Amino acid sequence: MIESKADFYKKAQESLTYHGYQYFDGDQDIQTKGRQHASKPDYIAIKGKDLVIGEIKSPAEPPTSASWRQIQKNDSDAFKAVRLDVSCREKHGEISREVGGHEIVITGQIPDYYHKIGITYDLPVTDCKDYQIVFGYTAPVTEVVHIEYALNYCRKKILEKIDGGNGAVTFIFTELEPVISCVTEQSFSDSSSAYYCILRNYKGYFKKKFLGNTHLYFFPVTGDQYIYLGMLGQLEGEHNRYLLDLISEFDADLLGSLIQGEIEEFGERFEVMESVACKVDPLSGGWRIKIDKKGQYIRSDIKIRLEAGSRDRGKPQYILKGELSFNQ
Repeated sequence: MIESKADFYKKAQESLTYHGYQYFDGDQDIQTKGRQHASKPDYIAIKGKDLVIGEIKSPAEPPTSASWRQIQKNDSDAFKAVRLDVSCREKHGEISREVGGHEIVITGQIPDYYHKIGITYDLPVTDCKDYQIVFGYTAPVTEVVHIEYALNYCRKKILEKIDGGNGAVTFIFTELEPVISCVTEQSFSDSSSAYYCILRNYKGYFKKKFLGNTHLYFFPVTGDQYIYLGMLGQLEGEHNRYLLDLISEFDADLLGSLIQGEIEEFGERFEVMESVACKVDPLSGGWRIKIDKKGQYIRSDIKIRLEAGSRDRGKPQYILKGELSFNQ
């Protein structure tokens, strides 16, 4: 019989309390605010100068679960990018689902809680300027090897490993860089993500012939807007300059549901190949997409400008300048 979430959560509390932490339960002790009230940590624990933002995964929530990869309505752009990136690498055999699930929590879910301090919940302390924020992840002790691998892969520094002897293990960790200072005002990230996707094209019903891929891109263009573009081809005689059709313009909070809708519509034909963190600067007639770290397919900063007269013709098209590679 699989242990219930409630019973396992009690073990997490008992273990942290025994090791000297003041424990604040996510449901009972952490005050919510706003409409996204569900976006708050399972616990906050304090010992000395460390304030721990914590997540618990019980035996009933294994890291291989499909729900961990499902984009949720309240996910930030950064959290969506983590879910999609991990799913993509799992499909290509670059990482196992046993490790990938923990990576989603470590680099997606827990940092998302940090960025929502003061937005969806308040810290249970009145004056926190003297604390340093670190992160906690509590899971079944049977997951230790997979969690340690994920923490190492994601370049996290383990500050403390707590084995309560009751089947629960907690990792207190931070970045390899200095720990984050506690803040009382709203914390947020101005980063978004750009996505490269493909749609596989076939001819024939019984014996399908592969005709090649349609190359698709989702680019942020302001803090709350995205554009969805389809590649038409490289401009003749011009290096790293491409013409793309505008498929749609939409609010950023619809990104996850739109990508999920494409997956449901086209099944295995549609695949997210890559997501890269980026920032957007306005240009005359377009935008500069500044890539934090070049990817396998989006390999440089991108400049996008509306092709002159295309909107007047009723079919907006964009000129993209940047280094791209393609999955053929």
